[in-house]
Amino acid sequence: MTEFSYVVTILPSTVITDDIEEIELIDVGTGEIKSAKITLNALNGKFLTSTPVLAQFDKIKIKITDDSSNNYEQIYEVDRIIPIKNAGEGYKVDVELLGQEHHLQNIDITKQFYFKSATSTTKDIIDFYNDIKGSSQPTVENHGTFTSGNNELPQWTANNYEFGVSEVKAYDALIDVVEGLGSSVASGGAGDFFEL
Repeated sequence: MTEFSYVVTILPSTVITDDIEEIELIDVGTGEIKSAKITLNALNGKFLTSTPVLAQFDKIKIKITDDSSNNYEQIYEVDRIIPIKNAGEGYKVDVELLGQEHHLQNIDITKQFYFKSATSTTKDIIDFYNDIKGSSQPTVENHGTFTSGNNELPQWTANNYEFGVSEVKAYDALIDVVEGLGSSVASGGAGDFFEL
């Protein structure tokens, strides 16, 4: 059985690892938003009324390391905070978290791309999101960088993407591009599979 260690941080720098009672990560792959749930020891009002107090939209980074030194690191956003009072276990708080990519579902895009590569299409969609997002929404960074696991979509494809017929969410447009790459080159794909 694989052993894991983890570090949980309320960004920018408040480590809350010692207060974690349970962690549940749901990484569903391309097409659905990542989510997680952590249960915290909330004795004496910690996280609810005494420092550090959690609030919706706070950023929480979870870093998990397995016994082979493989790392999984993800930044989530607080969605719901649910206080629990249990006679047998004391005060706790369940914190439901969403991957920050859920903000891409709040921005509509209407643009047509003709004979564009998957790389430049996704870069343009994300640039549009970054230009009109609200101040509390995260900025997508390094989406134009083609190394170190950022944007590894093919640069040699030349496909048409018609997101201008009707409005589509930026996240859905990105999913369309990524999922279409699995088809054959003759059908406008890349003959390979990619993830968002």
